[in-house]
Amino acid sequence: MTPHINLIAPGSVAPGVDIVFPTSEEAIETVLDRRTMKLVGSLHRRFWERRRAMLKNRALMGHGEVDTLEMGEAFGDVVADLRNPDSTWETRVAEFSGLRDALALDAIARDGVARDGIARDGRQGQAGAVRVRGWLETETGVLVDGRAVPGCVFDVVVAMFIAVDLLREGTAPFIIEIPEAQDGEEAKLWSDLLLLAEDRLGVERGTVTTVSLRNTASLSDVDELAVA
Repeated sequence: MTPHINLIAPGSVAPGVDIVFPTSEEAIETVLDRRTMKLVGSLHRRFWERRRAMLKNRALMGHGEVDTLEMGEAFGDVVADLRNPDSTWETRVAEFSGLRDALALDAIARDGVARDGIARDGRQGQAGAVRVRGWLETETGVLVDGRAVPGCVFDVVVAMFIAVDLLREGTAPFIIEIPEAQDGEEAKLWSDLLLLAEDRLGVERGTVTTVSLRNTASLSDVDELAVA
C-alpha cells in the first residue's frame, strides 16, 4: 500500500522566497525549511548580477553552451545527482531527501561514530555526494523576488545544510561535485558562492569538500582556480 504523502501548497517559505510547486510536508520540514530557503534567497540576491554579467560575456564570446559535466564514477557512496536533464522539482527534492535519510540511517546503524566518520568497530561510514547544476541552469521550483533561482545556488545551499547537519552528527565526509569552471570569472564565482555558504552556516572554511571534473580540494582551495 502506497503511504499517504501530505503536500504543502505552493507559497512563501521565507521573505521574498516562494516554492512554485506542491511539495511534501516532510521535505519542507527537513531539507527545504525556512532557514535553508532564507539562505537560498540571500545568496540568489548576492550573485544574481554577477551571474547575469558572466552569462552575457559568454554569449558575446560565443560560448553559451559550455556549462557541461561528463558523468564519471561517483565520488560518494550515496549520491544525489541534480544534473539529470530529465529531472523535475519532485525528483530533485526526492534526491535530497533520500540522500539525507540514507546517511542519517547509516550513522545510526554504526552507533557512536567519531568525528572523522569512523565507527567504534573501525568501519568507515558512507560518504555522501551531491552533483550540483551549473550557472546556466535555473531552478524553476523556487522564485526569489519573482525570479527563478540559479540551479547551482539552490543545489549548493540545500546540500550544504544537509552536509553540515550530518557532519555535526559525526557522519562520514560529504562531497559537493561541481562542473569544471570554464574560465577565471566562473571559478571566482564558484569560489565565492561556496565559501560564503560556509560562512553563513557558521562553519570553518573547508568543512565540506568540493570536487570538480579535474580537481579535488577543500572549498577553501577553490580560490586557486580563480587565478588560473
